[in-house]
Amino acid sequence: MMPAPEHFGRCAGELGIEGRDHLVVYDASELGQFSAPRVWWMFRAFGHPGPVSVLDGGLVGWRREGRPLTPELQCYPRTDYCPHPKPWVKTYQQVLDNIQSKEFQLVDARAEGRFRGTQPEPREGFSTLTCPFFLPHHCI
Repeated sequence: MMPAPEHFGRCAGELGIEGRDHLVVYDASELGQFSAPRVWWMFRAFGHPGPVSVLDGGLVGWRREGRPLTPELQCYPRTDYCPHPKPWVKTYQQVLDNIQSKEFQLVDARAEGRFRGTQPEPREGFSTLTCPFFLPHHCI
C-alpha cells in the first residue's frame, strides 16, 4: 500500500529530506534487504528528483566491513517536501478496466503460493488476485 502524497510529503519533510538530497536507504536486518528496496521504490514513485540508493549489504554488511558508525542521532531542520507522484500505482478499478483495455502490463511479485492461490492471503480482508504475468519477488 502507498500513503497519500500529502502524508508522504509531510513525513519526508519531518525527516528534513529535500528533493536535491541523495538518499541512501538500508536495512538493519540479518535477513537481508527487506524494507530498503520498498523505501527506494516509494521515493522513486513519489518523484524524488535526487538520487536514491540502496546500501549494498545493508547495515549488517557495513558493520561486517568495519566501516565507521556513530551513536549520535542526526537531526535536520524540517523541510517542505513536495512529492510528484508517478502514475505507477493503480487502483482496483484501473486494474479491472485494464482487463479489457490492456493499457498497461500488470506484474505480480508476490510469493508463488499466494499468486497461485495455494497459500492464504496474509492481509485480513483481502482476497486472492491472479494476473497473467508472474515474477516471484525473490527473482526481482
